[in-house]
Amino acid sequence: QQRRLGPNSRLIPINNPETNPNFRKVHPDSLNNEQAVAKHNAHAGPGNMPFEDDFYQPRNFYRHVLDNQGRAHLINNIARSLSQCTDKNVIQRTLNLLSNIDVDFGRAIASKVNR
Repeated sequence: QQRRLGPNSRLIPINNPETNPNFRKVHPDSLNNEQAVAKHNAHAGPGNMPFEDDFYQPRNFYRHVLDNQGRAHLINNIARSLSQCTDKNVIQRTLNLLSNIDVDFGRAIASKVNR
C-alpha cells in the first residue's frame, strides 16, 4: 500500500498517527522487549547492526529448504553478481552480512568472489 499511496501517505488522516486515535502511543520508558525490537527495526538505518532474528528466515531457507544443488546455484549466482562490484568495501560488507545467514555460506561466496 505504501507504494500505491506514495511518500505523502501520512497526509491521509487514517495513516497519520497524529490524527488517528487507533495508533498506540507508547512511552519509551515503558517498552517491553518486543516493542523495543519493533522500535529498533523501524528506526534501523544503514549503519545499525541487525538483530539475530533478522537472519532467521534466510538461514532457515538456506539450511532446510534448499538442497545441495540449490545452495550451489544460489552461491554461484550471488558470487557472479558480487564479483562485478568494483568497491571492495561494498564486497566486504556484503560478505559480512551474508555470513550472518550461515558462516559456510559466506565463506563459499567469498572464495568465489576473491578468485
